[in-house]
Amino acid sequence: MNLVFTLATALSIGLLHFCWAPLHAQELQLEMAGEAVVLMNAKTGQILFQKKAHEPAYPASTTKIATALYTLSQLSQEELNRWVVVDAQAMKSASEGEKMASKDRLPAYLLEPGGSSLGLQPGETVLLKDLLAGMLISSGNDASNVIAQSVGGSIPQFLEGLNRYLKEIGCYNTYFLNPHGLHHPRHVTTAWDLAWMSKKAMEYPQFRDWVKQPRFVFTKTEKRASFVKLQTNRLMRPGPLYYPKAIGIKTGYHRRAKKTLVAAAEQEERVLIAVLLHYEDSQTIFRDAIRLFEAAFQQPKVRKTYLQKGQLASSVELLQGSVPLQGIAQEPLFIDVYPAEETSCACWAVFFPELQPPIRQGQVIGEARLLSAEKEVVAKVPLVARGEVPLKWPYSWAHRISANSTLYPIWTGIVWGLLFSLCLLSAWRWYL
Repeated sequence: MNLVFTLATALSIGLLHFCWAPLHAQELQLEMAGEAVVLMNAKTGQILFQKKAHEPAYPASTTKIATALYTLSQLSQEELNRWVVVDAQAMKSASEGEKMASKDRLPAYLLEPGGSSLGLQPGETVLLKDLLAGMLISSGNDASNVIAQSVGGSIPQFLEGLNRYLKEIGCYNTYFLNPHGLHHPRHVTTAWDLAWMSKKAMEYPQFRDWVKQPRFVFTKTEKRASFVKLQTNRLMRPGPLYYPKAIGIKTGYHRRAKKTLVAAAEQEERVLIAVLLHYEDSQTIFRDAIRLFEAAFQQPKVRKTYLQKGQLASSVELLQGSVPLQGIAQEPLFIDVYPAEETSCACWAVFFPELQPPIRQGQVIGEARLLSAEKEVVAKVPLVARGEVPLKWPYSWAHRISANSTLYPIWTGIVWGLLFSLCLLSAWRWYL
């Protein structure tokens, strides 16, 4: 029989003394020709470069990123395989001048003659996933309207849900009056909002697959044979502006928005999203995107050390310990980060739950963990005891008894004898 009481620790997980420790970013220093530009980390949402990131701007066809994102948020993978009948209402059109002159009597979602199109025909039956791919890869305005009508029940209902959803995910400076991006004075967003909604969209594998395709193959329908259209993003196509690290996303243009681009690139599992708005020509916007990506990818990492080897991480009072248990780092705790990305991490000391004195110096007692803002463990090192933690009295006395097997029967007999004597004495007093 072990006479040592079960250990109860004061803490099994302890917060380190310096908690959250930010590493302040040094944003990239570049000259960009566009009016608004943002470079964002697609995983963390951290900004590496910004120019007028929160000022209202016309998105043009980069609006279609939001249309696809909202659709994917509403439908299952199986529902993307359903067939959709093209309604004549979604194919209605009017010139930009007619829409502006009508003072909103004509809806902003009407198509415009000569606009980017898949050539959909009323009554044609098409796959919903083909409409989404055609909208993103070759920028079909007609596909945007058909998607909106199919998903929302009507285009106005779709837009109502879309704008509500964008506010819910944090795009507070965006308001869309159509699903395709044709001009309307109140159809606006910001470079930051576009980057953020693109980050959310890239979390869908189907979206990532669509936007990286160099061409779009339209499935044969009862009205038309299969046909091919090329990707509008020239970073993704062979040629002088091809960028091998590019993995999407969407181009845009109309005469008031001018050239717009949302691009994504990947290097060593690090994905960045660039938004470039209001450019005069295609050459400049694509070259600026490449410059922006390369400036970030070529930055060498810097080391941020949170704990030195042998540094005190945390201490804890143990119920049976005569002195506090102090945990020190067995090796340095650090992360390597890019200078342009601000990093905030929290240090936590995690002690083994079954620890009990006596504890010897240098014994492994837990680990120090470095947690990202997303609560992911990004680094960890063992914690060892700085010094011995002996048992305090009376636990030390009981421990010595239980540890010495030769004395155990004697002490057990003494304890039982005392208990028996107390019982006899109590009975005698009761009898008297």
